Amino acid sequence: MRFKYRVAAVALQDGCALIHQFEGSEYWSLPGGNVEMWETSQEALKRELFEEAGLTFHGERLLWMHENLFERADGRQVHELALYYLVELNEKADDITEGWEDDLRLHFRWVPLGQLSDYNLVPPFLKQALLSLPETPVHLITVEGRQVG
Repeated sequence: MRFKYRVAAVALQDGCALIHQFEGSEYWSLPGGNVEMWETSQEALKRELFEEAGLTFHGERLLWMHENLFERADGRQVHELALYYLVELNEKADDITEGWEDDLRLHFRWVPLGQLSDYNLVPPFLKQALLSLPETPVHLITVEGRQVG
């Protein structure tokens, strides 16, 4: 079993959302990563976006707290707590296409919000949730891909 504490950025620009994918993966996700011990979620998000893509931002606002319980293809059970923040990038990032997470290449893409359903975006709730951002934080619980709370 594994417990993960993750943060992710909802970066929007010209009606598009920034998503990324590890090279060779079938899944896309919002940029972000794991929170380290004695690091706040906001500090982790700033660190991850800068490390992966060289991006800085301001004005983060919590949108979703998501508890995601699932089993990986290798049979390992995962309990992930993820915080999703709306951020305003400090720079125009039209040309970002690649980045790195340790020694793994990341591919970035700006995707029009209406086309997110064409991508294997995880967690799946984001495909619809990104179309209508909440005014106050929302707590979601997903067990094996089924929303239960």
